Amino acid sequence: MVKFFMNANFLRADVLIKYKFTKICLLLMLSAWLVGCNTLHNFSSSQAALREQIEKIAPSAAVTDLKFRSLADSGMLVNGQLNGRDFSLRFPFNWNKQVLLFAHGYKGIDGIKPDQISADPLDPDPSIGILQAAYNQGFAVGHSAYAKRGLAVSSGVERTVALKRLTDMIGSTRAYVSGGSMGGGIAVLISQRYPNDFAGALSICGAVSDWTYEVDYATNVRNLYNYFSHDTPYALPGSQDVTHSVAGVGVGQFLKPLLKLQADARMDSQGTAAKIIKHTLSALPNVRTEPDFASIVSPILIVATGMDDINSEVGGIPIDNSTTKYHSPFLTKTENAKLNASVQRYKADPGARERMTTMMSSTGEQRTKLLTIHNAYDSLAPYEHAERLRERISEAGYLANLVQQTVPTVQFRIDAPYFFASVLPYAELLNHDLGAAHCGFTHEQMSAAWDSLRLWVEIDQRPAESSRVNLLR
Repeated sequence: MVKFFMNANFLRADVLIKYKFTKICLLLMLSAWLVGCNTLHNFSSSQAALREQIEKIAPSAAVTDLKFRSLADSGMLVNGQLNGRDFSLRFPFNWNKQVLLFAHGYKGIDGIKPDQISADPLDPDPSIGILQAAYNQGFAVGHSAYAKRGLAVSSGVERTVALKRLTDMIGSTRAYVSGGSMGGGIAVLISQRYPNDFAGALSICGAVSDWTYEVDYATNVRNLYNYFSHDTPYALPGSQDVTHSVAGVGVGQFLKPLLKLQADARMDSQGTAAKIIKHTLSALPNVRTEPDFASIVSPILIVATGMDDINSEVGGIPIDNSTTKYHSPFLTKTENAKLNASVQRYKADPGARERMTTMMSSTGEQRTKLLTIHNAYDSLAPYEHAERLRERISEAGYLANLVQQTVPTVQFRIDAPYFFASVLPYAELLNHDLGAAHCGFTHEQMSAAWDSLRLWVEIDQRPAESSRVNLLR
């Protein structure tokens, strides 16, 4: 189940004040910046040595605002800024001198709010259990904030590699990288561009081929939906120009026609709403999706809220459908001709498209062992990403370093009794499956994937492969 909810993350301060603490320590505990005394536990000798090493290399490593916390499991949490960006590392008491770093996924634009990460990489665990599994086995785990929210592939690569170099200075002898969604693509790029830095990579539900394909796909969904929903109760509010974000429309207001679409499609599988879903998704070029609500709403929300940020990141409009031929098998020849004549056409700025391709595309140069995991159908990162990546790596002659696994599609569900007040007329939808989830994995699946990568790296035991053709869904 994928939960769609509004959330606020707060840094936990698990502080217990005991009478035996000195008056000086009590004063220090009042400061959020000084955490040397704000734990139940004194630092063990191994923790003290690790802390001393980190403090020693901090000036030369551009590390500032260091904070240390001894944990109840005898591990140690390290927070700080690396080149001005927040990072978090968690070291187990039995650290094996290896590290697993996780690159997080896309975060929606929120004004000028900077990218943020959890102070503890395991609370919450952004990796669906991968980091927890590695930590339990003696690995240090960590993650870094990016330079911005939204499309931040280049920054994600830069910041994650910088954090790896920091762990080298601390004493790590082997590193792995993982990532999910946008971070899954980041993990692939890191493994290809820095093969000598990482022993293995684990990418889950990632845009692993290229972001030109991903943004073209999401924009095509929005564009086709605009065409088929025109002059219906399901038309989206605000600007219909898919080369830019929708401005001045709240999320609740924006979702209202989409939720009405789903409600009406459930009531009448042959009605207008159901046909809009079917026609929109069946007319998509170069992708096969499930005809469901999630595969409509997920890509539309990304580009409707983030297209201006995407344009800004690459210095122009990177999307292009000037020569795209749309075709739905559910339309007549005349209807398909009308679709192609009437749908919005747009042409990319050549420089912007080239920059996106250069900065955010995988190649076939896979010199590091890479395990990718994908659902058979994913509402945001299509399965075709995995197929495109495989083709490139095969053509380059590095298929021995790629293993791909596919797991069954998981259903997306809105699970929030307090959702948005403006969509409460459609509250009955909260209790129904809405289509293919994005990153629909269990902790058990992710733990097993991590174990498979480890065995492949450590004893050359190649994991089993599976593809969408092996599954019913």
